[in-house]
Amino acid sequence: MAAKLVLYFTAAEHARYRSAGGAVELESKFSADPEGLEAFRTHLQGRQGALVYVLADLAGEDFHEDQIPYLRGGDREAVVQPRLAQRYRDTRLAAALSLGFVTGERRTERLLLASFTNTEQFTAWIDALVASGARLAGVYSVPLLAPVLAARLGARGGRTLIVTANDAGLRQCYVEDGRLRFARLERMPEVAPEALAAFVRAETLRLVQYLSTLRTLPRDGPPIQVLVIAAAAQRAALQQMLVSDARLTFQTIATDEAARKAGIKRPAANLPGEQLFLHLAVKHPPKDQFAKVEDRRSFFLWKLQLWIVRTGAAGFLACGVFAAVQGIDLFNL
Repeated sequence: MAAKLVLYFTAAEHARYRSAGGAVELESKFSADPEGLEAFRTHLQGRQGALVYVLADLAGEDFHEDQIPYLRGGDREAVVQPRLAQRYRDTRLAAALSLGFVTGERRTERLLLASFTNTEQFTAWIDALVASGARLAGVYSVPLLAPVLAARLGARGGRTLIVTANDAGLRQCYVEDGRLRFARLERMPEVAPEALAAFVRAETLRLVQYLSTLRTLPRDGPPIQVLVIAAAAQRAALQQMLVSDARLTFQTIATDEAARKAGIKRPAANLPGEQLFLHLAVKHPPKDQFAKVEDRRSFFLWKLQLWIVRTGAAGFLACGVFAAVQGIDLFNL
């Protein structure tokens, strides 16, 4: 089995994790500069064939809603790519997420165009991965994994805000009916649990007001479920401050409890929030991701080889069973 690695991108530094035993373990950290990139190239030596998942937790992520005619296959791609090119200068790390269909005089598809405001910070690192012989499984961001986490926590429908305290800051992801609609990352000060609870409430209200201004959220409607994932030591202070009302319904979940629901075996009590997304990126990666086919070519070839081997093994087993049955019939005769 190929080794599975996760490269975690933040504005301050990048970290490389290894997936083993149902959890991800930190192996090394790299500064986000040319020296760190050179050290990363050195660490990739001897990693040919490893599966690498890139997870970005950055503030510079853009989301824009659009609509296209109802199309499939190559026709849909021919319409989506120009829309991405109009929105983003560099489309190497750009994706169009489907938000469902609208029926009327003409059936249309709602899209959420997503990319990063600065893709150059990824380019050299992805090139290093491809040149090393490692297989790039995908480039994800924390918001792309938020619907997966919401489903694991039991929020499969309706409007939900996922709030986590990550190494990069306070991450807020708005998910509607299992689909990502918006996300933001805010720098989080190092304060006492009581002050942190007030900060979380203020930022949540600020995000709700912003989404209402964009008309992403209706001004009238059922309460929005807010799932706040925090350390067990901070849970009491958060529950005291985050009081539900007619607009927001708060639920505080300890990180170890959320980790068990996400599938992490033996989670630590002080598990940082990004560990949830690192684990989901490897074990339950979503269909939508940012990397282009050209950068994932070796990964697709590996999947094809794996499929051929498994198909051949299944065929050999079927032939063996058939031969055994024929042998028994011959013996009885």
